[in-house]
Amino acid sequence: MKFNKILLACGLAFFAHSASADNLQQIFEQALTKDPLYLEAQANRDAALEKITEQEASNLPQIGLSADLGYGITSDYKTNATGNGNALTSTVGIGLTQSLYEESNFINVSQAAKQAEQSELAVQAQLQSLILRVSNAYFSVLTANDTLEFSNRNKEAVERQLEQTTQRYNVGLTDKTDVLEAQSTFDLSVAEVINAENTLANSYESLTEITGLTHTDIAPLNTARFSPTAPNGQRNNWLDTANNQNLSIQIQRIAKQIAEGNVDLASSADNMSLNLVANAGAQYTSYGDDNQSGTNAESVVSSGNVGIEFSMPLYTGGAVTSTEKQAVYQVTASQEQLTKASREVQTQIRTYYNNVTAGLSSIKAYEQTVKSSESALEATEAGFGVGTRTIIDVLNATKSLYQSKQSLSASRYNYIISMLQLKQAAGTLNAEDINLVNAGLETSN
Repeated sequence: MKFNKILLACGLAFFAHSASADNLQQIFEQALTKDPLYLEAQANRDAALEKITEQEASNLPQIGLSADLGYGITSDYKTNATGNGNALTSTVGIGLTQSLYEESNFINVSQAAKQAEQSELAVQAQLQSLILRVSNAYFSVLTANDTLEFSNRNKEAVERQLEQTTQRYNVGLTDKTDVLEAQSTFDLSVAEVINAENTLANSYESLTEITGLTHTDIAPLNTARFSPTAPNGQRNNWLDTANNQNLSIQIQRIAKQIAEGNVDLASSADNMSLNLVANAGAQYTSYGDDNQSGTNAESVVSSGNVGIEFSMPLYTGGAVTSTEKQAVYQVTASQEQLTKASREVQTQIRTYYNNVTAGLSSIKAYEQTVKSSESALEATEAGFGVGTRTIIDVLNATKSLYQSKQSLSASRYNYIISMLQLKQAAGTLNAEDINLVNAGLETSN
C-alpha cells in the first residue's frame, strides 16, 4: 500500500525562516543517537543476539584444566616414630566434555533465536514510537507557539480597542462601563499571553527530554502549501495491512512461538542425554626422608580415560509433568495476549482512520470559520463605529477570530499526527515519513 501521497501533500516550502531554527528531520536525527528508550531497545537487541552464542556453546566441547598442591604428614603409632612420614603431592588434569545428544540444547538455541527476532522487532517498534514522539513533541511546540502568537495578536487588538474606547469616553461618545469592560478584557488577554509563554517553554522541554539538547526555535508548517488528502485505500485495506505488518502483533506472535518452545523444553527434561567424556592427568608425590624406608622417594602416576556418559531421569516426583503443564497454560495465555493485541490494533486503525477523515472536514470547516470570523469582526467594528454594536460585541468578535485561527492551526497539526498514528498502527511508519512531513515545513534560504 502506497501512503506517500498523503504526507507529500504537505509540499515543499520556500519561505525564509530563522537560520537557527531546527526542523523535524534534524531533531529526529538527534533523537536517534540520544533517545534513551530507542538506545535501550538496541542494547536489549544486542544482548539477545549474544544469547544465541551462549546457547550454541552448549553444543561445543567444554574443556577444563584443574591443578592442586598439598602437603601431608602421617604417623604410624604401632611402630612409634619409625612409620612417621610426610609427602608433597601435586596433581594436574585436563578434562573434555562434548555433548552428543541433548535435546534441550537445540531447543534453547531455537528459543534464543526467536527472542533475538523479537528484540529486533522491538527496536523497530521503538523507532516507530520515536518518530511519533518526536512528531508529537514538535507539533506541540508549534501549537503552543501559534497559541502565543494569536494571544499576542488578540492582546494587541484589545489594547487598541481599549485606547479607542478611552478616547471615545474622554470626548463623551461612550460611557465608563465600556472602558471598564475593555480594560477587563485586556487584563485577561495579558494573562492569556503569560500562560501561552509558559506553555511554549514547557513544550520545548518535551523535545529536550527526547534529544537531550536545548531547542529554542523550530521551523513552522508551510500553511500556504499545506494540502491534506484522504487516506489512500479503504479502512479494511488498512486493517489487512495492520494484521500482517503491525509490530505489536508480530512481537506477540513470536511470544506465542516462544511459549510453545517452552513446552518442548519442559518435555525434553524426560529425555536421555549422551556426552563424550575424556580426562587426562598426572600426580607427582615427593616423600620426605622420615618415611618408613628412611630415604627420599618420588612417584609419578599418570592416567587417562575416554568414555560415553549416558543419563536419563526415570522419576522426578512429577516435577517434569508439572513444568510441562505450566508451559501449556502459558501458551494459552500468550494466545489471549495475541488476541488482545490484535483487537487493540483494529481499534487503533478504525480510530485513527476516522481521525484522519474527520480532520480533513475539520480543516475545511475551520478555514471557513476564519473567513466568517474576519467578516464578522469587520461588520461588528463598523457597527460599533455607528453605535449599533457595543464594545463587548467587538471584543467577543476579536476573540472569536483568533480562537478560530488557533483551532485551524491545531486541526492541521492533528491531521498530520493522526496520519502518522494510522501508519504506525498499520506497521508501515518509517523514517521516510519524517522526511515527507519535514518537506512541508518552511525552510531557510
